[in-house]
Amino acid sequence: LRREKSYPFEGFSDWSAEELQSRTGLSLKQAEKAQARMTTEPILWTGSKEDWDEFEQALNGNKIRVLKGGRFLHLMGHHDKADGLLRVKAMYEEAFPENKWTVVALGDSPNDLKMLEVADIAVVIPSKHGPQLAPKNPNTIVSEHPETKGWAKSMKQILDDWISE
Repeated sequence: LRREKSYPFEGFSDWSAEELQSRTGLSLKQAEKAQARMTTEPILWTGSKEDWDEFEQALNGNKIRVLKGGRFLHLMGHHDKADGLLRVKAMYEEAFPENKWTVVALGDSPNDLKMLEVADIAVVIPSKHGPQLAPKNPNTIVSEHPETKGWAKSMKQILDDWISE
């Protein structure tokens, strides 16, 4: 679509690992791993609203949907993190049917919302890049801290609660 219509966007696959590092604050190793994606392409749109509307229609016509993440728009097929979570859970349930599985999902951006909603326990990590999520899940925990500190403290609390039961 970019070649056909010159849509103005850039994505992870356009940038060197060093440029991605500069744009995101990731380490070089993390940037290289982030570029080894197989299912989504995070992009930055630099065009007008009108061009975006046309581009989004063209994407939809090609069975590509757009989800807003924390800092990027994510171009992807019709599967998402919720589908992956449910598939992995089903694999564990099939392999170990004698166990009761509890799935904890942590997320901080709109592209995590469906995943949080299908998890047994949803943990919302505050993001400085967008609004706080409000998943429709009765077992939602909202971390007090952003990023890795929020992830670590939330998981520690969940595991401490589980061990004390």
